[in-house]
Amino acid sequence: MVWQLLQVRQLESIPLIMVGPMWKDLVVWANKYMIQEKTPLADSKDIEIPYCVNTVPEVINIIEKAQQQWLMMN
Repeated sequence: MVWQLLQVRQLESIPLIMVGPMWKDLVVWANKYMIQEKTPLADSKDIEIPYCVNTVPEVINIIEKAQQQWLMMN
């Protein structure tokens, strides 16, 4: 649901972080079945929304970068 809110721009400047190896498989599946089909169900930009990471330090890095961007905007 959060992915959809980011997709339709109801939420902005908030990173969607998916932690664990299984999430990359979900993004690969979405690219294969939602983008590459004859009738695409999403735009290729939508598949770029989530950050798929495996470790807490990666999560912290993404959050810190998002916070810095937010501080510069406000």
